Amino acid sequence: MAVNFKFFFTTIYAIFSNPGPALGLVMKKKYWLPLLLFLIFILGLFFYLQFPIEMNQMTDSARISGQFSEEQISYLEGAPLFARLMTMVLKLLGLLFTLTMGAFFVYLFFGIAQTGGVFVNYFSLVTGASFIDILLPSILRIISYIVPMDVTGYFSLAFYIPGLDPSSYAALLFSNISLFSIWYAIAIAAGVANFSGKGYKQCLRISIYYFLFRILIQAAFTYILIKITTMPVM
Repeated sequence: MAVNFKFFFTTIYAIFSNPGPALGLVMKKKYWLPLLLFLIFILGLFFYLQFPIEMNQMTDSARISGQFSEEQISYLEGAPLFARLMTMVLKLLGLLFTLTMGAFFVYLFFGIAQTGGVFVNYFSLVTGASFIDILLPSILRIISYIVPMDVTGYFSLAFYIPGLDPSSYAALLFSNISLFSIWYAIAIAAGVANFSGKGYKQCLRISIYYFLFRILIQAAFTYILIKITTMPVM
């Protein structure tokens, strides 16, 4: 299938500038494949380039903590190309899982309100909206590596609440509330309203319920993962 590049790039621009009609059209046309392939390409490139930076940060932390031997640190410093590629592939699989589960729950929440459509309509919606809450933060991380300064933190609610333990559930919860996640929820509501013909306020209310459910689950999952990985070995 030939890709209409003018429509493709116009759609991407409209997702940011006028998300309601843009995402509504994405849903109607089931226009998920070109958007997904673009996300995979851009984020795959980012993950590949990010790997050595993460390895350097990991080796610095390992030296400071003293929990790793010099042999283990040397392995991290000289991680082979295969490890780099596998990390990229695993992160891209995580992206596909995130999009699929996101689409499932958006479909579930809006399905209860009988907004119409099938799963692929909502997968198209979530894929398009992910340019807001996945692609934009990734671009900011690239900028953070260049500056270097963590510019992503300024967009998170956790940044403005002093005294939070970074590994606490509250910190993880507030870190999931950001400009991008709120923008994402509003875009989802606008897209579904445009697609279904339902009132925007009704769709926004449902999107808020989904937003709260999402950040609670994400924070809980990350918190449990931290507890498991930091659990002392007996």
